[in-house]
Amino acid sequence: RRRQPRALTECSDEPNAYMVGKDLVCDEYPYAYTKLCKHNANWAKQKFCQRSCFENGAGYNGDVCCAAAPPAPRPNPSGSSMSSRFSSSNLKCAGAD
Repeated sequence: RRRQPRALTECSDEPNAYMVGKDLVCDEYPYAYTKLCKHNANWAKQKFCQRSCFENGAGYNGDVCCAAAPPAPRPNPSGSSMSSRFSSSNLKCAGAD
């Protein structure tokens, strides 16, 4: 009997109100990966920073985030662009090219 592949999820990366108020972003908040994300019931229920949690080994139960179009790179002070952390995921979302 063949095992069904896990469904891929197009994950969001929405911060919570505290993070917004402190100008924190999901992909630059390592505290979340060890103390919040799947480790905190409220975060798990709301799925805050879903993509960043998954990419950093703290994904929510059942989530298998696929590679949607990454966000536009942010320029750094030297004018060159930063690479996206999401490039490590090669799982494609349905309809994503």
